[in-house]
Amino acid sequence: MLHLFSICPRVKEVKGKVVASTGWTFTILTLGTMLKWVTIDPKREKIFITRRYLWLLRFRKTISFKRVRAIIYGYDDLSPGTITSVAHDSLDCFTVGLRLKDESEMKLFRFFGDGVFTNDGPYHDLLYWREYLRDRTGTQERESFVFAEVISELIDAPIDAPRH
Repeated sequence: MLHLFSICPRVKEVKGKVVASTGWTFTILTLGTMLKWVTIDPKREKIFITRRYLWLLRFRKTISFKRVRAIIYGYDDLSPGTITSVAHDSLDCFTVGLRLKDESEMKLFRFFGDGVFTNDGPYHDLLYWREYLRDRTGTQERESFVFAEVISELIDAPIDAPRH
């Protein structure tokens, strides 16, 4: 697994708080026009979300742990091959967010990356041996799940699937 094949937020621990922020790859791709910081403070039992758009517009939101019903964790395959072919290399998108007690959902971060080659067709996997041999996957699945688990433990809320 290679981090080069993923677009994920940076997650670190700073003075007892978990801080997640927009990753370098996405920052470079958007020229810094869309940035997000999520700080989870277990001592204050609050989640601080800051978004910055177009270098100037800044929006802040604070959510109390008590308002969180569950941590949402979902997966989508964004590969165009899912529509046009039964054998394709997936483009993974894992979403981590919050479901509040009022049943609204708030996405915190998406973790993108190259997924595994999938053969759902009638032909045997041996016909796709070259694709399987060259298949590379990113770290998005592992990183997104660990992030969801950390938030779940800190907030003491279960992990659940999003409602689409």
